[in-house]
Amino acid sequence: MSLIVRRFQESDREGFGNVRSLTYRGGDPVRPDENIIPNDCLGYVAELDGTIVAGFTALKMTCNMWGTHLPCAGIAAVGVVPNARKSGVGGKLMSEGLRLLKEDGFAVASLYPFREPFYRKSGYATCGGRLRISVPAHRFPPVRGELDVRHQSPIDLDALNPCHATFSSRYNGSNVRSPEKWHRHLGGETPMAVFVAGDPVEAYAVLRLQADFWTVQEVKELVWSSRRGYESILGFLAGIGINKTELTWFEPSDSPFKATYLDQGIT
Repeated sequence: MSLIVRRFQESDREGFGNVRSLTYRGGDPVRPDENIIPNDCLGYVAELDGTIVAGFTALKMTCNMWGTHLPCAGIAAVGVVPNARKSGVGGKLMSEGLRLLKEDGFAVASLYPFREPFYRKSGYATCGGRLRISVPAHRFPPVRGELDVRHQSPIDLDALNPCHATFSSRYNGSNVRSPEKWHRHLGGETPMAVFVAGDPVEAYAVLRLQADFWTVQEVKELVWSSRRGYESILGFLAGIGINKTELTWFEPSDSPFKATYLDQGIT
């Protein structure tokens, strides 16, 4: 058995697409015109006896580490075809992939694991956590923020960047966003809504507004640079949830919501 882990080549497109199809799309094929390796990504594959059976992409990012910015590979779409699983292919893909990532200039690699022990074997370590806050609308705390909240359209990245930079500087591994990364994060060609608190911006929320009543409203990102900014954007979310059943969003593990507002019915 010959197993080789190497960089993606254009001739691997069909095999790489097959891995993506069987791992993430329930067998639905990748379209011939689909860009499966975006311009800001690199691809890596595992070839078993001449057939592509696994692969992943690495998003080119820059992360904060004790105030220093390092080139970071954001690992995504890790996949092994069903008939090659439990054979060591996935482990070899990730351990050899780290070697290739170092050769390609990355100092750090990060990912959200399906199982932490699997990735630990390849050299990854748990560096932190995030909390998913779920609040039924009727349990939302009566927060009254002092800053005005407004819808920002068109999106002004120069206004958002200082707030995001202050927030992310508190957490090693947080990403420094280029305009391209902002575009991806804010919804790409179908942009989400951005609401900001304060001028200059001290907090913002990114969400795709749900038109239907009594559904779950998900907030893609909640960021703040000051406590009053946090309180102001939280008060805004209470209004968003007035005709919803629940609001959900993520906060770092030192969550101010958990510390201050955790109550019955909130998870």
